[in-house]
Amino acid sequence: MKRWRWDQWLGVMTLLAFLLRLIWILTLESRIFWYDGQEYLRLAHSILSGAGYRDANGDPTAYWPPGYPFFVAVSGAKILGVRLMQALLGALTVPLAFLAARRIFGTRPALLAAFFVTIYPLYIYAAGSFYAISLQTLLMLSVFALCHRALEKDRQSSALLAGIFGAWAALTSASALPALLLAAAWLKTERWRRGSLRRGFRLALVFILPILLSVGAWTLRNHHHFGRPVPVSLNGGYNFWLGNSPGVKATTGNRWTEEMQEEFAEISLANPGEAALDAALYERGKEYVAKDPAGFVKLSLSKAVNLWRLWPAPMTEDRPGLDLEKVISVLSYGLLLPFGLFGVFRALRSSSAARLALLFFLSYTALHAFFIAKFRFRLPLDAILFLYAAGVLADLASRLGWDFWKEEPRA
Repeated sequence: MKRWRWDQWLGVMTLLAFLLRLIWILTLESRIFWYDGQEYLRLAHSILSGAGYRDANGDPTAYWPPGYPFFVAVSGAKILGVRLMQALLGALTVPLAFLAARRIFGTRPALLAAFFVTIYPLYIYAAGSFYAISLQTLLMLSVFALCHRALEKDRQSSALLAGIFGAWAALTSASALPALLLAAAWLKTERWRRGSLRRGFRLALVFILPILLSVGAWTLRNHHHFGRPVPVSLNGGYNFWLGNSPGVKATTGNRWTEEMQEEFAEISLANPGEAALDAALYERGKEYVAKDPAGFVKLSLSKAVNLWRLWPAPMTEDRPGLDLEKVISVLSYGLLLPFGLFGVFRALRSSSAARLALLFFLSYTALHAFFIAKFRFRLPLDAILFLYAAGVLADLASRLGWDFWKEEPRA
């Protein structure tokens, strides 16, 4: 019996990825349960109506990063339409994962990486959510793949395209911005290691320019409205205060105590306006850190670990079905995590791509260790992790004599 070609396998997996996500979103109610998603939809309607990026009172806002609300607007600001677009993004992530892994490991390990992305339960679930997980996964994986291509081929066009995707990623989540700055430094350093510092500077500049222009334009807009430069959003103070208040734990998330509710109300009353409240919450968070620096270090370390936890921690702990979600997460992400991390660390000395992956992982981990470390903040990086898990598992299968996984020449 003739074996399928790799492009046939990839086509089937891409279609399967879309169908799995489509089936899932068609089972969902036409409503948004969480406040964040409701606000994203409201902002999208505000944009489409011509009112601009404004809060419910009609005032300019920068509390939420603009990248995802603009995506919702482009998708028509209809619940089913947005979910369908996210299902499409999830399907497009499959061939992107293949191309990224193929350049590093070869064709057949890349098919395994694409398969992991196809059936990953949390990515299927994300297609129905009103969070930027599907969008940010595609954007960050695109940055990773294109930066690696720019380095290997010395292609400024790839660096520029990576920068365009990176600009959207930065305006979708402030978590991406430090990782993108490190990616620019990585391009310069890795090209220098290959004997051309000048080309390294050129690639880094071409990559970072779209990011600086986009984030810079948004910063100027925010400075005009709020009187101070705000690169992405005005929710950093809230997250810093929330993540470092007395009594919080790594898994606390948005679970407020009565004392926290009273304190937030007091600070809000004394500091009206988004910019003033953001600054005041930062200051209160710094006071808590100064009072107990050892506790801050301990809490930050626990949040760093919690970002990579094996299962989600919903706000409603007694919600039916939570045990099943834990099992599903452990049997997918949990099984692949050790192989992925082993693959990254094994390749650090010989692979520039592994060094970029590690920079992404460390950047996200360090940032959320100081703020809050919700499970979903890490999900966009899981696709990169799966590339290396696939590489290790394909190598193991080849050593065991499974001819199907015998590595082919790299692209």
